[in-house]
Amino acid sequence: MCWKVLSPFPAARRLLGPLLVFTFLVGRLAHHRGVSIRSVSRLAGCGVGLAFLFFFTDLLEARAIREAAQTVARGNYVRPEGSTYWHFGWWGFSYYVDRAGLRPLQLNRETPRAGDLLAMHDTSEMHDSMARHSQLRLELIDTVIVGDDFPLRTMLGYYMGRRPLENHRGGRVRVLVYRITGTAETATIASRDQSTPPHAAPPLGGSTVR
Repeated sequence: MCWKVLSPFPAARRLLGPLLVFTFLVGRLAHHRGVSIRSVSRLAGCGVGLAFLFFFTDLLEARAIREAAQTVARGNYVRPEGSTYWHFGWWGFSYYVDRAGLRPLQLNRETPRAGDLLAMHDTSEMHDSMARHSQLRLELIDTVIVGDDFPLRTMLGYYMGRRPLENHRGGRVRVLVYRITGTAETATIASRDQSTPPHAAPPLGGSTVR
């Protein structure tokens, strides 16, 4: 719960700075108290071992994200000529698919068209954000899962949670690939077209939407 002193948003990584300061203070105190070098060396060795554990676990996370991004970018998905392949994610996944040629989905600036593809990082945060844009009609066409047998993970607890290390089973990264079948706007226009008689006169003061 110490992270609440630094920020209202949970993230175990926020404690790295204070932890480093406390380490120096404890080392100074141990020197003044006459703690043996052997005891200090053992404690330091445990710290180094823990640091390597975090490093190795985080490295596996990064490799899995890169592999997932490359897999969805190379996917042989059928899409119309001139369509766009969008991505909706963050951090490493967004970085790698950007380099592979996918475009970031920014619904406040651009609206995808029917036939476009969307690769979405499968996290609760991404689903919550997408739920606020219910105008998109999506069809799931593929699920990409990348994982390994190592029993620990740092995502997402270390970066935006309360637990820096968590138990891990199955896939580390899961990406959902959707085909955009339309939007609420296009569906509304289509329904208007179907309900208008073929030879109906346009309403006064305007024209029939086509």
